Amino acid sequence: MCETTSPKEIFEQTFEINRRLADVALNGGGLRAIAQKLSDALGTPVIIEDAGWERITVRMPYRITSIISCETLVQQLTGAFVSYYKRAGFLNELIKGRRVIWEGIPQKGVKARVIAPIFVDKELQGYISVLSLEGLPNELQIMACEQAAIVAALEISKERAVEQTRFRMERDVLQEVVSNSLESPQLVMKQLSMLGWDLDRTVVVLSFELDSLENTMFSGSALEPEKLDTLKQNIVRRVKTVVMQTDAKAVVSFLSDSDLTVIANPATEAVPDKEDIQRFISEIRRVLDELVPDVEVRIGVGGISRKVDDIAKSYSQARQALRVGAVMMSKEEVHFYEDLGLYKLLFELADTKELQEFCLENIAPLLEYDRKNKADFLRTLERYLETNGSVRETAEDLFIHRNTLNYRLRRIEEILGQDLSDSETRLKLLLALRIRRITQAKGGALGVE
Repeated sequence: MCETTSPKEIFEQTFEINRRLADVALNGGGLRAIAQKLSDALGTPVIIEDAGWERITVRMPYRITSIISCETLVQQLTGAFVSYYKRAGFLNELIKGRRVIWEGIPQKGVKARVIAPIFVDKELQGYISVLSLEGLPNELQIMACEQAAIVAALEISKERAVEQTRFRMERDVLQEVVSNSLESPQLVMKQLSMLGWDLDRTVVVLSFELDSLENTMFSGSALEPEKLDTLKQNIVRRVKTVVMQTDAKAVVSFLSDSDLTVIANPATEAVPDKEDIQRFISEIRRVLDELVPDVEVRIGVGGISRKVDDIAKSYSQARQALRVGAVMMSKEEVHFYEDLGLYKLLFELADTKELQEFCLENIAPLLEYDRKNKADFLRTLERYLETNGSVRETAEDLFIHRNTLNYRLRRIEEILGQDLSDSETRLKLLLALRIRRITQAKGGALGVE
């Protein structure tokens, strides 16, 4: 066919195919419909993949579906070929925006593959491929594939705009729900319904703190808000894909640049227990480790919520678990509100006059000594009390000799006028130190600091 078709005819056919593809995109057909239209027009299979070579869709022309199935084709064209593309220099060409032609595996029915990159705002978003089952691709297949990449880019831009709108709407609605100050409850309930969210059921709120996400992922380059939004949308999309395998009604949204909030029931219908929640968190962590491997992640888990009015309380508990956990249990990654115990009470009361005075009465002299002498006796005392008075463990943790530690402990007793061998004294001092840590976590400071 290629030999008898004039350049004018090829141009006209390409133009007609491009017009049909554009019509599909304008009518909201999506990438799958674009691939199907191109496949039918050329009479050959078409594949669309994302930038990581994960298949988005594989479409076959209706007239040959009985000859070779999509499943067979997918098996023949797996990600294993990416290493070959790299060795052949194809990846570099694609990244530069150039289409490539790969001579396939004849014995498996694929003679060649035209691959055109899909770019949106100068960023590679994926690839569209036209497969040749009969020989090397003709000029029409090559030109049509290149044009289809442009139409696919337009479709992706449109989908991205829709996704951005929903992303912002979900964030705004969820912020209203967790703020516990619903100015218009009826409007919020209507918005929840529009989003397809059901929060009048048994769920738990998980708050993932992605520490310094923007600084870690964009260090060394100027931060562009659009790029950060794109990254967050990708995180939400991927996390949703995972959590909805357990709970199809799960809600996933960023409430700030570092606060990824997940509202779901990890146990499906039953009330989730710790094991359910930990397993659920592990699945989400795997996604985050893949997408943002260098970002430190901490998780706060709120209490059980059974109706939409409880969501704000569960969210507040999750955030409180994060703040207190970061101070009191810094080595832990997951902090359950129900495990805070005494610290829940201290967190609520730490900034009261009575507890501040209690704290100062017990450790003010040591704070003053450290400040004047640039010493760190307070940290020594805290670690000693945290290890229940174990000299060996404290010395190892502080990387000092036991004799040095014993000297410091004697000096601390002299400065405070307290006997550290007394259990009541140790409890009193530990509470004072905890109050100080919580005060700092809430952004405050003691009078002598």
